[in-house]
Amino acid sequence: MRDASVGGAGPVSVVVRRAARRVAAAWREVVDPATGGALFICPGCWPEAGAYWRARPNAGVRVLAARPDWAQCGVCDPERSC
Repeated sequence: MRDASVGGAGPVSVVVRRAARRVAAAWREVVDPATGGALFICPGCWPEAGAYWRARPNAGVRVLAARPDWAQCGVCDPERSC
């Protein structure tokens, strides 16, 4: 609690809100409707690859909170740039 008083008023509670995590910096899991297989895409490759996947009908895209340790980017791997 911080004393934000002027002229002798009591202490005032200060609420600090954290900025939301940037979705642009998140990994994506894409489910290809043709094969049903999952593909992981890193944040660096997503702007370009995302345009392709958003244009595909019925493609499922899920934003991941963190990259799974075993996941590899389906675009830039094995030349990993992410």
